[in-house]
Formats: sequence, structure tokens, C-alpha cells
Amino acid sequence: MVRALWIAVAVTLSTSASFADEQSFVISCDRALQRAFDSAVAMIDVDRKRAHEAFHELAARDQNCAAFHWGLAKTADDAEKAQRHRRDAYLAAAVANANQIEWQKLEELPP
Repeated sequence: MVRALWIAVAVTLSTSASFADEQSFVISCDRALQRAFDSAVAMIDVDRKRAHEAFHELAARDQNCAAFHWGLAKTADDAEKAQRHRRDAYLAAAVANANQIEWQKLEELPP
């Protein structure tokens, strides 16, 4: 199972996506944090640094939420940090039984 997950990670990390016009989506983690997540997603195109800080605060509140780590990966300011956040997003998705939309968003992250 772990090997299959890592194979899936390697395959999906080879895809790319644009940061432009990002749409929010329903998260499978703490639903009380949905509104804050939506606000952070809306900030991605406006102020990436502020969006990153918002995702960081959300991830601190729920470390097993793939969507929050997805946001950190989307807004990371360098490739090494983005790679670490992508890894954390995939691990959180596997642990927390992420929904189909979250997995799709993870697959759209750039390498």
C-alpha cells in the first residue's frame, strides 16, 4: 500500500497547474475551518505571502488536513518548500482519507 501511494505521488508530481483563478473546494477535515480555508484560497492570486501564512495557521490547527498542505504547496516561495508541502499533503491525504476533490487538487500541483 505504501509503495503504491509513493508511485501515485511520483506520477502525480509530474503534472503541472496554474496558480491563476484558483477555486475553493469542500475540505474533508475540520469543517469549522472551511470558511478560513475559502478565504486563504481567495488570497492566492491577490497576496500569496498572506495566503501562505493563512494556510500555515490552518495547518497548525489540523495537521492531517491535506487541503491545508495543498495550500502551503501552492503558495510556497521556493521549490524545496513546495516539495516538502506536497509530500505533507499526500501523507495527510492518505492518513485522513481525503475526499476525491482533495486528491484531484493534489494531482494538479506542479512538480
